[in-house]
Amino acid sequence: MLCSALAFVSRSLQRPKDALTETQGKEPRSAPIFKLNADLLHLIFRMCTDLDEGAGENALGGSKEYRAMVTVRHCSQVCRFWRHSILSAPSIWGRILDLQQLDQENDLWREEVIRRTGDAFLHITGIVRGFNHISKQFFYNLIINHWGRVRVMDVDVYHPHVFKPETWNFLIRPSPFLQSLKLRFHPRTISPTSILPHGSIFANDAPSLRQFCVEQLLFDTRISWFSQLRRFGIFPSPRQPVTVCEIFEMLAQMPLLESLTIGDVRNDVASGELNFEHSSIELPSLQEIVFTDVEMKVCTDILQRISPAPTCALDIFCKQRMQHGVGSSNNTEDNLGRAIFIRYFKAFFDNHLISTLTLRQWNGVYTLESDVPKPKFQKASVLHHRRFRVSIDHHNPSIVFDIFGACQYRNAKTLKVILDVTKPSPIHAPYMAQFIKSLGHVETVVVNRPALRFLQDISKDISVIFPSMRTFDVQRTPLSMLPYVTDFQSDSDGLAVSEALPHDYVRLLNDKRSGFVLGVVIFVICSILSYSL
Repeated sequence: MLCSALAFVSRSLQRPKDALTETQGKEPRSAPIFKLNADLLHLIFRMCTDLDEGAGENALGGSKEYRAMVTVRHCSQVCRFWRHSILSAPSIWGRILDLQQLDQENDLWREEVIRRTGDAFLHITGIVRGFNHISKQFFYNLIINHWGRVRVMDVDVYHPHVFKPETWNFLIRPSPFLQSLKLRFHPRTISPTSILPHGSIFANDAPSLRQFCVEQLLFDTRISWFSQLRRFGIFPSPRQPVTVCEIFEMLAQMPLLESLTIGDVRNDVASGELNFEHSSIELPSLQEIVFTDVEMKVCTDILQRISPAPTCALDIFCKQRMQHGVGSSNNTEDNLGRAIFIRYFKAFFDNHLISTLTLRQWNGVYTLESDVPKPKFQKASVLHHRRFRVSIDHHNPSIVFDIFGACQYRNAKTLKVILDVTKPSPIHAPYMAQFIKSLGHVETVVVNRPALRFLQDISKDISVIFPSMRTFDVQRTPLSMLPYVTDFQSDSDGLAVSEALPHDYVRLLNDKRSGFVLGVVIFVICSILSYSL
């Protein structure tokens, strides 16, 4: 909030471009923000450099004007005092190397930004494109000449095979100051392994490294700096698969791990035949496990053999094992998977007082998601934006909803039900209905229109399902389906509903006539406009 306010002030008071070359004699200094202590002001400017945290993964989104480099540049143009404070701090410029922003500037400005970093450590974020000569050449020069100063890199690389091979030699050079490396290659159909250097990563010399997440990169499973990692991500490619056993070998060397992310991992042996010396891996600091598009059997094999913190959150998309387009899991695998997931569900929800649950269904995939309350005292190294989310693509609905229904969620006050346009299949619908009915204690229910119809199929009177409900929120309602506010008329008996409303909304509002005390009904039109009754 403070950084956003500062960015707004800097843009509001920014001098016109034709006045930037000379110092104005009369500058705005009456506002309290211009009277801050120099050290405090420097701290605020330093906080602005964190605006791009995680920007590499979301570089195409977000507001361009609130990027760290833009904000700092504007702040340096407000007044003499601010300009001196920023230009005399190489560490600020070293933390805002935004590849996207620099690609759009001329060579002189790019060189000036690098000059302003002095000898400070560098934080590099953004996107670099192989078929963009400016982007490719600037990234090459930056890495070749300044890799020894890089502390953080969070970059998406498009078409890595177009780059000079020596661009990637930094991966096998000692990196004594590197703390975080997140490197993603696109498109994933192009394997970068043919152009990436072969050898021990960072020459087995990266004593400061705490976060390591590089896609489609081959490396030894025994590396000295594994022992100090807090966050680890591995994303194999079909051409360079990684087995569950190899993952176990790496995890056994990471006792301080706090976040684990795993992509598509191959498991070509049966669960009971895993050749691994440790029956269980203790990871007492592990707070987050993320699986992306992983077979349920692989999820089960990994989750079964690690012991994370009791408060560990899952963010998982798992699918049924397929052979020739047909599900091939057996009862033994399914029962084990059910038991392991239920264990994690109970461990998490027994240790968190969650307030909101979200149930989603899309194209046969069922997702249960909840908020993760932030602890009052949180270590700086722990991820700030954790969530508990489990998505399961499985033909057997009893497995899905046995897992989802393993906890009672007594503290949940809000339930969101979001369904796609196709109704749940006749096989899945009874299981989903039973799960929803178990949440009758919620006070706020948020639905989209397909979910509303599904609820009304369960019971003509929604108050039977949610006897404690006081607020009903209908999301993403097309404007053509809603009447004008004047169409609603109150009377002593309740609500007189306009005939312009679709039948399913009429049924909902008529519940109020039958004595159901519904405090607020909200229609959200295209997620922007809303009004209440």
